[in-house]
Amino acid sequence: MTSYALGAIDKKTKEYVYPKIANKKDDYICPECDKDLTLCKGKKVRPYFRHKHDDDVPCNYYDSPNEGQIHKDAKMILKTLLERKVALSFIRKCCECDKKDEYEIQEITETSRIELEYNFSHNEKKYIADVAYIDENEIVNLFEICNTHRTNSQDRPEPWFELDAKELVSSTNKLEKNSLQIECIRCEKCEECSKKEKSKIDKKNRAVSRLYEWLEDGEEIQPFVNCYESAVPSIGLNERYQSGTDEPIYDYDLIIYYSEPEFTYDRCEKYLVNLTYNGDCETYNNCSQGMKTKYKTLDDGCCIVHIDIEWILAQSTKPNKIKYIIKWELDTFFNEHPHRKRCCECRSKTTCTYLTQQTGKNDKRFVLCLDCDTWRDYETGSISAAQRWLGGSETAWDRAQARCGWS
Repeated sequence: MTSYALGAIDKKTKEYVYPKIANKKDDYICPECDKDLTLCKGKKVRPYFRHKHDDDVPCNYYDSPNEGQIHKDAKMILKTLLERKVALSFIRKCCECDKKDEYEIQEITETSRIELEYNFSHNEKKYIADVAYIDENEIVNLFEICNTHRTNSQDRPEPWFELDAKELVSSTNKLEKNSLQIECIRCEKCEECSKKEKSKIDKKNRAVSRLYEWLEDGEEIQPFVNCYESAVPSIGLNERYQSGTDEPIYDYDLIIYYSEPEFTYDRCEKYLVNLTYNGDCETYNNCSQGMKTKYKTLDDGCCIVHIDIEWILAQSTKPNKIKYIIKWELDTFFNEHPHRKRCCECRSKTTCTYLTQQTGKNDKRFVLCLDCDTWRDYETGSISAAQRWLGGSETAWDRAQARCGWS
């Protein structure tokens, strides 16, 4: 017996029939090879089709169907379920809070029709939906059957649902009543989480605008220090930055350049700024991914700063010093500090200074070797001092993430 009981075509009506509703009195042919089939159905046997006779070129549609054949069968199953007025409902789980919402599909009427491979336009682009529920020439629902690649949300008008092909085939053939509940596999947020996300985005945009206002007059404000006496400040909003032609490109909320007029554009102190929510573990996880790659590819005189959105919005006036969450800067052997010239473990010249904002007067500062993954105290060069602060027995990078709430 096949793992996925695929359907067949009724010889008389030419309609698709899945095994659960098939009748032994009727004759069926394979959708793939048009050859005669036998319906295997009994009290103890789950219904399924098989070919009557094998020949020199056997068809494997029912013995070992490929992904495309399962996808095709799932589309025909869904069309049949809708046309037979089976009560369908879809369960969608929020990818943020795991809340489950149920969506019921209304029964078709005399003015309705179900179409496969339906052509439609959305956002001035043309698309094809696997299954479409149309009423009076208007789209009621669109359905996508997931085979290997999922559909982008922006490519379909709401409401639309995405179903796993194998799960749909399996669930339908276990159907006992005239109703079926199926999981929608779209990765979407519920209405409440979407509102929270929109609120966060709005607050972040306001914080970016306020930070820009603080900086646009050119007056120094820590930690953004102008290292060149004649430097001309320049601020870019929502910019992308690439250290070199072969390096990755990263997005930043603000980039502050302090360029000296007599030198080329690359001769500048650059602050790459991202605004985030302090204590938001998910945000920290997103920030930390690829961090080591980021810092290995930083230019000299380049610094990455993460600033708390809530702190910016809480300021009634322009502050003298901006409280940041974390600050990274690349240091090489050109630095004068004796403990920052080379890594005491692997003697590498590639180090990165890590700072985290403290509640006291001073920041706690450590240096990370990006080659051997070793932390050292910024002032003393002590590895043990850094390990005491970071704690744990994992790698240095993991300890740093745990210490800062990234784990």
